[in-house]
Amino acid sequence: MRQSLSLIPASPQGYLSRLSPSIFIRFWAKMPSCFLSSRRQHGSSLMPSSSQSISLFPFDPPEEADLTALRKAFSGFTGLSFRQNWFSNPERDFQEGTVFAAWCSGFLHVLVDFADEDIVVSSPSIKSSNLVVADIFQVFINRPSQEDYLEIHVSPDNKTRIISWTPERLLRFQEGSISIDDILKEELPSLLTRTWIEEEKGAWQAYLQIPASLIDPQTTEFEGGSQVKGTFCRFDAAPDSVAPVLSSTSPFEGGPKFHNLAAWHDLQLKKS
Repeated sequence: MRQSLSLIPASPQGYLSRLSPSIFIRFWAKMPSCFLSSRRQHGSSLMPSSSQSISLFPFDPPEEADLTALRKAFSGFTGLSFRQNWFSNPERDFQEGTVFAAWCSGFLHVLVDFADEDIVVSSPSIKSSNLVVADIFQVFINRPSQEDYLEIHVSPDNKTRIISWTPERLLRFQEGSISIDDILKEELPSLLTRTWIEEEKGAWQAYLQIPASLIDPQTTEFEGGSQVKGTFCRFDAAPDSVAPVLSSTSPFEGGPKFHNLAAWHDLQLKKS
C-alpha cells in the first residue's frame, strides 16, 4: 500500500493520465454547463433524499493520521454512498465509494474509500491545470461570507487544488473567457490531505482536514448547532475511456449537476 501526505496551501498542479488529453479537455470545457455523516451503525451507508439534512457528529482525530487509525476512529459513524441518481441504473463501469464526515472545533474531517480497478494518477511533468485527467475526489463547500463556493480536488497520488466558483465565474468559464488557473485559490489556510493506494485490493482512500477558516476566514472554530452546505463527488477515470464515470453522494436529477447548490447536503454540526 502506497501513501502520500500533503500540507498545503493548494498549488495549481494539473493532472495527466493515459487518457487522450484532447478528448478530455473538450469534455472538461463543457462539463459545468451540464452540471447546472451521520453516526451509528458501523459499516453501513446511506443515500439522502434531496430534502434530507446530514448530521455530522463531533470527532476525536487520532494522533497519527494513518489509514488504520482513521478507520478505527470513524468506525462508529455512518457513511454516505456514491451513486448515480440521474440514471435508473448505474453505468456499467460505475464503481462504489463511501465517504465519512465529522467535525471538531477547528476542522471538518473527511475520509473517503473508493473501489477502483484501474487507478489513474497524475503526472508531475504536466503543470497546466486545465488537464484534469485522473481519478479525482471532489468536495464542494459553500462560503456565504465570501459569496463563492469551493471545489476541492484530491487525486490518488495526493495532488490537491482548490477552485473558487461564483455563478459569474461559472458562466465565464463555460464561455471560455477564463480558465481554471484564473480561479484557483493559492493563499489559503493549511489544508491537510493524505491518500493511500491499495492496488492489490483495487481501492484508494483520501483523508482531508478542512480548516474552519477556509470556509469562513473570519473564524477559526466551528460551533455546534451550525450548518455547512456541501457535497461529495467523484471523477473515476480509466485509460480506455473518453470521459470519467461521474458519481456523487447528492441525489442530483436530470444529470450530474455538481454545481447545483440546491441539491447539496445541509451538513448539520451536532453538539453530541
